Amino acid sequence: MNGCPRNAFGPNPPVDDAARIVELFGIRPGDRVLEVGGAANPFPRADVVCDLTFGATHQRNGAPGVFRPGVEYVEASAESLPFPDGAFDFVWCTQVLEHVPDPVAAARELSRVARRGFVELPSRVGEMMNGNPTHRWVVDREGDVLVFHPRTFVEHPFDNLLYAHLFRDAAFRNRCDHAFRNVLNHQVLFEGTLRVRVVPTEEPTFNYEDREHAARAHHSFARHCLAAGAEVTYALPDALEAYRLVPDRPETRFLYACYLARLLQFDDALRVLGDEQEMSVAALRRVIERVRAGEPVDLDHLPPSPPLPAGLPPIRDGGDRPPVSLVIPAPDVRGLRDAVESALAQDYPLVEAVVATCAPEAEVAAVLAPFAGIARLRVVRVPSGVDEVRLLQEGFGAARGTLIGVVLPGDRLMAQHVDRLASDLYASGAGAVYGNVVMLDGSGVFVPKLSPGNPGGAAFPLSCLLARDSALMAGGPIRAGEPHALSEWLARFARRAVPRHVPVATVMSSRPIDAGAHVIEAARAALDLRPLDLYRELLAAHERIRALEGRLGPGA
Repeated sequence: MNGCPRNAFGPNPPVDDAARIVELFGIRPGDRVLEVGGAANPFPRADVVCDLTFGATHQRNGAPGVFRPGVEYVEASAESLPFPDGAFDFVWCTQVLEHVPDPVAAARELSRVARRGFVELPSRVGEMMNGNPTHRWVVDREGDVLVFHPRTFVEHPFDNLLYAHLFRDAAFRNRCDHAFRNVLNHQVLFEGTLRVRVVPTEEPTFNYEDREHAARAHHSFARHCLAAGAEVTYALPDALEAYRLVPDRPETRFLYACYLARLLQFDDALRVLGDEQEMSVAALRRVIERVRAGEPVDLDHLPPSPPLPAGLPPIRDGGDRPPVSLVIPAPDVRGLRDAVESALAQDYPLVEAVVATCAPEAEVAAVLAPFAGIARLRVVRVPSGVDEVRLLQEGFGAARGTLIGVVLPGDRLMAQHVDRLASDLYASGAGAVYGNVVMLDGSGVFVPKLSPGNPGGAAFPLSCLLARDSALMAGGPIRAGEPHALSEWLARFARRAVPRHVPVATVMSSRPIDAGAHVIEAARAALDLRPLDLYRELLAAHERIRALEGRLGPGA
């Protein structure tokens, strides 16, 4: 890495400065660049971004997938890249190989598809001090050879202690992320072959496919981050994943409810705690009930969560998260890309996007070309000249999911949308649920986006409806071609299926959300939501959009 900035420990390439990296690594304007593992934080110079999934986020700390114009996207494992030999001039792969089950195969694939590239992954120091629940390896370096040792612990031995400072001290975080990044990470610029070696061990090793191991790893990470003062949203996905993996343990209920309470989601926290009578859970329930009743309680000092013990009884299979189909009716290609992107980036493990369209085939192909490498996207061709109602019918008929939702072209739903609605649907036993959509209009004020048809007076937005496939039949056939066919079908559906209202808002905006109390007040007046719920939703939306803008970079 000649010419790279250096510190006392050697070369320290500025990986967060894409323009400087392109210059330092000699990436030419005509070079074809692949990124492997870039769903959440794509390398700006990449022409193709490949990741295991752009949807479910539990292996990347809850960060949703990010799509950019002019880039191709492919879902595949690092160990089996679907590209011909030498298809790329350069491959970029950072913070990935520590996750993969077979680093030798992954390194072979990186070397096969590109003539040179750059790899970054945690050093032994970085792994011991920080670590991540889904890391499978502790990695050393011998010259340019990366030496992988199987992880022999489930919970990190030093309690992820760097998080105690990363979120409290900006100068310390800068030293970790920038000034001394090469201490906490191995950084290898290779040409020809990326050299790796795996050192076998006879000790018991961490197995992320073991539900107990995965649950304990996520649970301990979430405990340590919360205790260390990390931003409350940072390890929320880990607390949720532990709860999903082991929903019947008081420890996972307690921790996830602590996170929800810190986010002011009191009803959700109480639902998670249920009627569990274990002492710590019962105490937390009483605290949350006091806060919900208006008593001033410092939620930053809730009691610490107990650890999840080893040797749990056999864990039931987690096959209770059914596949979801999101139907996108597209009479033309306007807004189609936005809808497809938000469907594919949903933080839920099994989501397919079904585009039902009568638009010219060449136009559809051009808009969807960047997603040709994502098998979860399917296109259903419908004869030209049909209306949106017929398109919906065809999309519903082609959907393979047990749960079915709709994304109208132009809508851009937040990544947690499906997961929120699906969780409530199954917890309540309802046949269908709907939330609320708030959208930013031209004046910068939030207004509800509503679809008519709910006789109860709380009209629901079609893009925030999620229903069991059997419940969709409650509305009967949609009479395509008749005036107000969709409104009439929604009215019949609402009367017969009685969809349950979930008091959450999904915020849709194509630009940054305006800050200020007037926005919150306007949204609260427009939506039939509890003020505290809506306030929480809008604050969370601000944070998510700021994070997305940071990953997209300036000018995106």
